[in-house]
Amino acid sequence: QQKVAARRRAAGESSPDDFLALSSAVGDAWPALQQSANRDAHALSTMEYRDGSLRLRFRPGQQPSPDAARKLLAERRLSLAVGSEADGWLIRSVQ
Repeated sequence: QQKVAARRRAAGESSPDDFLALSSAVGDAWPALQQSANRDAHALSTMEYRDGSLRLRFRPGQQPSPDAARKLLAERRLSLAVGSEADGWLIRSVQ
């Protein structure tokens, strides 16, 4: 499977854990999450992509509810691991 995935990437085909796929799915879920958590557009502090996962960090006191986020992200085939406020959220593709 790893060789097939490597060949697909070499051919320019994206995978569910690529930055564009992850950030697009999070961006799709973000408005509903903002609304349910009553957060403004500036709640997100940083977004970092590394090793097939997306890490989101929030401004102090602005982290939305992880339970609501898990539901919205699961609908987009993503998983959510929540760390400390400093660590933020780690989002991965379920594939």
